[in-house]
Amino acid sequence: AYYERITDCQFCLVPKGVGFTNGRLMESFFSGCIPVIMSDAMVVPFDAFLPWPAFSLKPRMPRTPREAHDLVDFLEGIPAETGLRMHQSLIEHRCWFDYGPDSREDCSPYEGVVRMLMWQSRSREPRRYWGIAA
Repeated sequence: AYYERITDCQFCLVPKGVGFTNGRLMESFFSGCIPVIMSDAMVVPFDAFLPWPAFSLKPRMPRTPREAHDLVDFLEGIPAETGLRMHQSLIEHRCWFDYGPDSREDCSPYEGVVRMLMWQSRSREPRRYWGIAA
């Protein structure tokens, strides 16, 4: 019932997990639901080359019930065309997380890891997340 429900949602909340990321992020990708990352510390995969702001939201983590309600109001106020554009970008980029037998050679988790290793070996800059040094 949970997976059926999230496929009907435009946005999925991705709360802070136990580690640096969590399974809710991947669930949102494959359900077609735009992730709303609610963790100030979450490190997203492949941030050196994926345009995360094009297909996800990263608000400040709500710390009070009022801030949580404000976040819901913000999401409800996002124009439909913006949501559609983000959803299309999400569909376009979810191949980077597809380990399945039909994954593409030029867009797969394996290719993503290779790109990140190459970037890390050449870069002297810190990793960035929405323009903020990690």
